Amino acid sequence: MTLEEFIATCAEMGLDGVELTSYYFPATDRAYLNEIKKCCFAQGLHISGTAVGNNFCQPDPAKRREQVDLAKTWMDHAVVLGAPCIRVFAGPVPQGHTEPEAFDWTVACLKECAAYGEKLGVVVALENHGGITERCLQLCGGDDRVGVDDDDRLRAVRAELARDPLPHGRTRTSNLRIKPGGAPDSVTCSGRIAYPWPKSPSWPQAASSSQASCGS
Repeated sequence: MTLEEFIATCAEMGLDGVELTSYYFPATDRAYLNEIKKCCFAQGLHISGTAVGNNFCQPDPAKRREQVDLAKTWMDHAVVLGAPCIRVFAGPVPQGHTEPEAFDWTVACLKECAAYGEKLGVVVALENHGGITERCLQLCGGDDRVGVDDDDRLRAVRAELARDPLPHGRTRTSNLRIKPGGAPDSVTCSGRIAYPWPKSPSWPQAASSSQASCGS
């Protein structure tokens, strides 16, 4: 299934919008991004956001830098597409390293991405997709430019968000996989609910007070 076919299928299902994930784009030149934007407009679909398959838990600073640059590149693409939000991941704790180290790396990377997104008008939403995001509220580190994308396929963080959802939740995603007529290709449809986002005095502190770098 091509990206254009996915968009057409979503329109046929009567959906309001689509999230377009980076690794399904066959090209990212300006002409193609404009064509996808036009395709969504013609189908009456809003581009609710985009997403990138990053990993900020890289022990090597140079590799973390590559991951931050990847996220920034997709924030630039989000602007072209007219998407207000980009969904990012944190990553797992790498072998031979500790969770506090991974937290510090991720918080530093998120803060740099959030600062870049703020200039562009693109919200950074951290998905609770396993790894260290089982404790995702700490990862936000008190930065109101970083939201939580609540993926309901994962339950580990549900009670945490339920206790205090408004200061942390940016969106919630519900996923439905459909295989028309037993076809091998499936369509994943996502529904998102935006939470209010007040500044809260109850923000948790970042994982530790050390000054980690996302790489240079």
